Amino acid sequence: YSSSDMRKKDILEEISLDNAYELVNKCQTIFYTWKDDETKKKEIGLIAQEVQQYFPELVSEDKDGYLTLDYSKLTVILLVVIHDLTQKVSKIDTLEEKIKQLENKIQ
Repeated sequence: YSSSDMRKKDILEEISLDNAYELVNKCQTIFYTWKDDETKKKEIGLIAQEVQQYFPELVSEDKDGYLTLDYSKLTVILLVVIHDLTQKVSKIDTLEEKIKQLENKIQ
């Protein structure tokens, strides 16, 4: 669990990304192995340098200069994407209904 109590937060702003879907889409999802892992176990993930371009709040640098990615906070961005897509689907549904109504009037 991570602390998330509102009483401990100074809320700066609500996350509102009109192009959240496009930004997330620019981040490569990859299979990889760690160079120093002798087992060469197949992993899945993202590339921190790419994510940093669009969501710098998710990326930190360790003491050796390597980038780390906070995957748990990525879920918040994905929720924004889901909200964005849900609104788009709703608009599409509304437009489809209007098209049906117009088609019925023409017949």
